Amino acid sequence: MPHTQTEEDLIFDFDYAFNKPNTRFETKYLRDKTSIRPVDFLLELDDRYRFIEIKDPDCPNPVNPEKFEQDMASGEIIEDLSRKFRDSYFFFSLQSKPRKEVEYVVLISWSKMDSAAMLSRTDLLRRTIPWTNGSFQNSPLVHCIVMNMEAWKEKFGDGSVWRVSEFES
Repeated sequence: MPHTQTEEDLIFDFDYAFNKPNTRFETKYLRDKTSIRPVDFLLELDDRYRFIEIKDPDCPNPVNPEKFEQDMASGEIIEDLSRKFRDSYFFFSLQSKPRKEVEYVVLISWSKMDSAAMLSRTDLLRRTIPWTNGSFQNSPLVHCIVMNMEAWKEKFGDGSVWRVSEFES
């Protein structure tokens, strides 16, 4: 039985995606009880932490898809993704976890997200994330990438994510 996590209409099997069991750090408390805006998933792998954020405007009955498209065009989505990384890293760095590299993976499940858009959004995100600061001992982030559903499945496998709505009658 796979160990799955759900985010809205998407189900993730991170064990399948990363070929082994992993640890997910709960972020629901942060969303519900604080002003911190964390990423959706924080996973611990052997050699790194993987921060994962999900945006799913292609879900059934999306809330305000026009606003999402406007926010993509204006760069507001990228600013939001940068803030989520910053807040998550800040909170996470205060915990007594082993020091490891951090990878930030963003899945934007949007039919209009083609390869060129993924590349440009990844570039914009890299420019907005606080890579270095005079007070950082080391840069916290090793790699960040913005992916669409096709790229996610290509990288992590077809069985790594699927839609709840695809199985409902």
